[in-house]
Amino acid sequence: MLNKQQLAGFCVLLAVTPTFAAQVPGVTVKHNAAKAVSLTTPSDVQVISQQQIKASGASNISQVLASQSSLQLQDLTGDGSRITVGMRGFGGNAGSNTLILINGVPQNNPDLATTELNQIPLSNVERIVIMPGSQSVLFGDQAVAGAINIITKDPKKPNANVSQSYGSYHHQIYNFNVSDAYKNGFNYYLGGSKDMTNNYRDHNKDDQANLHLNLGYKYASGLVKVFYNFYHQNLQYAGPLKAGQEAQNRRQEEPGSPNNFTHETHHALTLNWKQLITPHWNSNMALSYRDFSANGQLYGAFTQSRRVFYFGHSFEGDLGSAKLTFGNNFSHDNYRLDAVSNNDQDNESQYDMGLYSLWKQALGKSVTFDFGARVAHFINDSTAGSTDFSGSAFVTSQALSWHVNKNSALYVRRSGNYRFPKAEENAYRQAGVNHLRTQTGSSYDLGYKYITDRFHADINVYYMRLKNEIVLDPTKTETQPFGFNRNLAPTDRKGVNLGASYTLNPHLTVGGQYSFTDAVFRSGNFKGKKIPFVAENTFHLSSTINVEEHWTLFMESIFTGHRYASGDDANAGTGIPAFVVFNSSIGFHYKRADLVFRVNNIFNKYYNSYASAITVGSTTTEYYYPADGRNYMLTLNLNLE
Repeated sequence: MLNKQQLAGFCVLLAVTPTFAAQVPGVTVKHNAAKAVSLTTPSDVQVISQQQIKASGASNISQVLASQSSLQLQDLTGDGSRITVGMRGFGGNAGSNTLILINGVPQNNPDLATTELNQIPLSNVERIVIMPGSQSVLFGDQAVAGAINIITKDPKKPNANVSQSYGSYHHQIYNFNVSDAYKNGFNYYLGGSKDMTNNYRDHNKDDQANLHLNLGYKYASGLVKVFYNFYHQNLQYAGPLKAGQEAQNRRQEEPGSPNNFTHETHHALTLNWKQLITPHWNSNMALSYRDFSANGQLYGAFTQSRRVFYFGHSFEGDLGSAKLTFGNNFSHDNYRLDAVSNNDQDNESQYDMGLYSLWKQALGKSVTFDFGARVAHFINDSTAGSTDFSGSAFVTSQALSWHVNKNSALYVRRSGNYRFPKAEENAYRQAGVNHLRTQTGSSYDLGYKYITDRFHADINVYYMRLKNEIVLDPTKTETQPFGFNRNLAPTDRKGVNLGASYTLNPHLTVGGQYSFTDAVFRSGNFKGKKIPFVAENTFHLSSTINVEEHWTLFMESIFTGHRYASGDDANAGTGIPAFVVFNSSIGFHYKRADLVFRVNNIFNKYYNSYASAITVGSTTTEYYYPADGRNYMLTLNLNLE
């Protein structure tokens, strides 16, 4: 383990070494009817544009992500603010294997808490980039299954918007934003929102407020951006229900736990700086600080806090016929939990440091080869009785892309991945284990893309193999009543993703996606069993109809196959049956006003958004989190430009 002097020296090295702020090389956004995907990217990248978001009538990011068949969502709270996003066959541990970024800066937490996606209102989202497949070389820790990058708007002209929404369960949303860009290079964006709802279930009221301030300055050779975000939430927990309780009344709160709630406050400050050094080289820097505090009751009173510091810096440019990016990043996380219910206290700090480079080489006019490598080291420092430990990882990636013609491309890609144990995971590890081991693995992709102005189609086949996968074992013991975390024997996942969209004419666009996921334990006590809470089949169909210039009609259907409850490694329980949900919206647009009416779950399908299983001895009990029934939202937006 590094001492303080060694750690300080390493930090200085990070500051003076050419480094890389997380970016997505090769992704070209095209705002046309075909899905925005760049043929130059050797992976299954999907881009959800602002136009697609607006046409769907979605009111939050979780509704947008739910329309992607390659993603499987988990929602424990019912309001969509704390969804866990899974891809590539990850179930209960999906949140620690899918990296969430905002403007290229990692947002995942040092503990097991999910990223608060509702901290970014849709009115401030320019596009969402979904990158399935291991991205550890580019982004580092937790990008095992892939990464999702939420890009916010960049002010280009004077603009002002106000909107009000009203929907089911007394759901009210108030939103405003103003922005401007000046000839001297300065620009700004100021926005805020208030979101209040009783939600579908009893004792599930939610009150959210956020404020965003973005300041920017563009000059001849670069730009500087500063982002500040404030987010506050008061949420009542409805809790899970057993099968009999759900059958009796699926809208009731968990019996015997009437007072579970949380109060949370988030502050985030980010600095991005891009500087052109030569006509062919530029420097990128990202610096961010996030502060979180919470208190409440979850089967007993608790207080919680986390502070996350992140620094990344890179050089990228041309070297002959090659494109080169090299850099590093550093993060320091501090997490503290005090729980009265079991007299528990946890205080952990983690340091994560990485060096990496990416090389893109043209091999003739139509073939390119990509190579990347990263070395990373982390330190876990505990002050609450847990064992201090450290770990390292070295991963590489290789990709070959062939541009068959101007409209199509083939690619093959291999990428290493890793995930360091989180502080909270190691604090609650299996009895007798000194510390959890670093999770490592490799992912292999083969894909084909075809893109024209009116038609887009892609197919991706993948295989992923992991060693020491970190999971929560829900088995109760006398000393560990909530289960424990452990490393698994080798696991692997394989699957196929298909997607297509077609603009038949200027008024009609149709699209569909299908994902097949084979996630099975290949060894150990549960050999041959399905990995819990992963659907083998998911399917999405959508259509967008533009009637003249004033009306837009959007319709979608989302199919999710059967899933065993999270924690049911033995596949002993019932799980969640397959279900299909239909959503639709209709929008009226006139001059500077938009009126949108959206209906979710049109046919009032009863299904569960999450399920967990607890095993005591030979008995497994399942707990369900009912999803919303049919619900409505009417939104009026005024552009005061």
